Amino acid sequence: MKSEIRDGMRIDWDAPIAMDDGVVLRADVFRLVAEGKYPVILSYGPYAKGLAFQEGYKSAWLRLTKAFPDFAEGSSNKYQNWELVDPETWVPDGYALVRVDSRGAGRSPGHLDVWSPREAKDLHDCVEWSGTQPWSNGKVGINGISYYAMNQWHVAPLRPPHLAALCIWEGSSDYYRELARHGGILCDFLDDWSRRQVASVLAGNDLMRSSFAAAFPLFGAAMNRNLGVGWASTLLALLSCAFIPIPILLHFYGERIRLASKRALHH
Repeated sequence: MKSEIRDGMRIDWDAPIAMDDGVVLRADVFRLVAEGKYPVILSYGPYAKGLAFQEGYKSAWLRLTKAFPDFAEGSSNKYQNWELVDPETWVPDGYALVRVDSRGAGRSPGHLDVWSPREAKDLHDCVEWSGTQPWSNGKVGINGISYYAMNQWHVAPLRPPHLAALCIWEGSSDYYRELARHGGILCDFLDDWSRRQVASVLAGNDLMRSSFAAAFPLFGAAMNRNLGVGWASTLLALLSCAFIPIPILLHFYGERIRLASKRALHH
């Protein structure tokens, strides 16, 4: 792990987070230079925490900044990452940001198994690690769009004690109906997504480079309309989040999300 002070922040690069099976995941931590205890905004996903938005998603970055030029103002944008919040915007407000490369992706070793029980347990352990660090106030919110939102549905039923809030942006909760088959019609997005956005930063699971369906039998079952794989129990586990007494923020934007997160994580 390397620690340094840059752009008004204290940054820990590749902080180690040990999982219960001995695999050590890697995270980047952004926080204020001053010593203190700060609420944590956590993300866990496969897009490589060190891959800059502008580099990995150049066309999307250009479209975004052209349509909303004020988006890039007030930040050097050096730490922008796909579908995550900007540390230079949130750290000055008193938050610590923890970005974890999921098992088998980016700088984290292991076998990538998306939206699996193993990944849910990893995220649970990352929440608990973040909530017990000396710079943490013990309250952790999970944030992110799409993939980063979907795995929030999976970890919430595990009820990590330091989880204080969820911010779910565009995250489906029903794998079969909302992701694999929209209205019963097969969606081939995942196969394209896996090759285009994940294969290039894989640390494990070489099958994913050629076929998402081969790498993940759950998707293959959805392709073949195999309903004997426990879809109902999966959905019930996800929707049990509704009975968890923590704030769940769905599709809030701009200042509303900042105010809501302050209420959840500071109080």
